[in-house]
Amino acid sequence: MKKAFSFPVLFVLYVSLVLSSAATAQTNRFSILYTTPSQGDRDFIVTQDSATLESGLFQIASDSTYAYRPMELTAGGNRVSGVIDHLLVENWTITIGLLRNWDVSFGLPIIWYNRFNAPTTPQPGFENVAGIGDAWMRARVRFFDKERSLFGLALSAFGTLPTGDEASFTSNNKETGGFFVIIDKNLGKRWSVGTNAGLMFREHVIYQDYEATSLVNASLGVRFQANYHLAFKSDVFLQTPIDHLLDSTVNSPLEALAQVEYKIPQTNFAINVGGGHSLVRGVGVPTWRGLAGIAYTGSINK
Repeated sequence: MKKAFSFPVLFVLYVSLVLSSAATAQTNRFSILYTTPSQGDRDFIVTQDSATLESGLFQIASDSTYAYRPMELTAGGNRVSGVIDHLLVENWTITIGLLRNWDVSFGLPIIWYNRFNAPTTPQPGFENVAGIGDAWMRARVRFFDKERSLFGLALSAFGTLPTGDEASFTSNNKETGGFFVIIDKNLGKRWSVGTNAGLMFREHVIYQDYEATSLVNASLGVRFQANYHLAFKSDVFLQTPIDHLLDSTVNSPLEALAQVEYKIPQTNFAINVGGGHSLVRGVGVPTWRGLAGIAYTGSINK
């Protein structure tokens, strides 16, 4: 039991340390695809929960998001022109339960529509830049089960590979990585809350008045389980540079999300629909967004 528990812990730390290359180089290109959908129990939207998939179970999910004006050129807080005015991304994810307290996820964002206008002088005009974003991997290990303990506690490590197009701000150009701590708790039979906090390591980025190296990611999620099939979720997500904490709205965007989830009776499918709105506009956070997704959970042994 001790070996089975220590191995995933070491693996999580390995992924975090090896894939997290906080580079000394400087760039003016980065990915605005900040968040990934939750995996496993999917108690929240982008906030991960501490529950891991049981050994032998897997989950395949497709989560799409449409973002309106996630990136633009501004002067004095006013819009000058757009860089990305419309962005439609489908996130494909597969999660596999390896041990009782450990699962891994692999994901790839597919960019179906990116109405992009390069931020050069003069700007060439809008075009559609379709393709893929950065592929990613995440390993999650659970320490406390919220169903049996006062609260749930887990550690997750992640890494990304530069498979996207950095010129259109859908890739970080180099490998990135990091970790975050997951804490969640059931509040009675219907309500649950969760929070994530962690770091993402990447190149030093300077783009106009945006500057960041390593990023602090934090989120808070709330879930209301109306009945077995129907649930309502709400998340708030914040990202801010560790060396410029909350020093400007451009560097530290804040977004609120809401979603309805429905588990289809007598199947292993769950569907969701929702949306989001910026609370603090900044790089990567749109004026508003739409959400829709479907997930299937099954057993490898069947």
